[in-house]
Amino acid sequence: MTAAAACVNLILTECFDWLPWLAKRILHAAALHLPPKYRQRYEDEWLGELDSIPGLRVSRLAFSLRVFFSATATMRAISPETRLYFSTPAKRLVDFSFACLVLVLLMPMFLVIGLAIKLTSAGPIFIKERHLGFEGETFDVIGFSTTASVVGSANLTSRPSNLRPVRVTTIGRLLRKLSLDELPQFINVMKGDMSLVGPRPLLAKEAAYLKDWHNARHAVRPGITGLWQVRWDEGRSFDDMVRLDLRYMQDSSAGRDIRIMLGTVRAALRSRPI
Repeated sequence: MTAAAACVNLILTECFDWLPWLAKRILHAAALHLPPKYRQRYEDEWLGELDSIPGLRVSRLAFSLRVFFSATATMRAISPETRLYFSTPAKRLVDFSFACLVLVLLMPMFLVIGLAIKLTSAGPIFIKERHLGFEGETFDVIGFSTTASVVGSANLTSRPSNLRPVRVTTIGRLLRKLSLDELPQFINVMKGDMSLVGPRPLLAKEAAYLKDWHNARHAVRPGITGLWQVRWDEGRSFDDMVRLDLRYMQDSSAGRDIRIMLGTVRAALRSRPI
């Protein structure tokens, strides 16, 4: 066997050795597309079918891909009231790809912001807050830290990160004004907790104050931005915000998502309260 043939054989062997792992990861991604209470059941069923497939590993990969792209039909059978746009894996693929691209491009900015936070406060660079997500499931929203603990001060922020008195730092005030403190939420999008566009996630502790009709906004994944963020002047109350979220859910499309994201950038540049 020549050196070239041996090299090709090694590459093919390594690729085929990765196929079983890749097939299972695809099935796991398909399960994440479903409501939380159905995920484990369907993932176990799919993995059982995967393990029962004899023969080449390529056929197992093909099965996983078929399951992933049929997840729309599964979602529609489970939750027929959900619009097709929100139940298609294509939206998830766009979210994941765009989030990865943004995180790579903004890595230098992340490093600069992280350094600025460490130089101006003794706290962590990132913070996590528990929020309500898809189907009311809770998850941690990631953000840059904008506060620092103080002792004996009356200058308290309205968004304390813990039980101790805190104040907004100078760099934190700038990050909030430019909405840069929310950039780490692209990590949540990459993980599948959030989408690029959708209703903004509520704090988990606010669940007790929601009315029944408010919970309809949890039928889709929360977004980094949404319709209310670009039309905030149409509704000042929480009920108005929810009505805008429901309007978005009823009349959504890829084109509208693009317009909302562009509108969000314009609002941020004008320092609007997005």
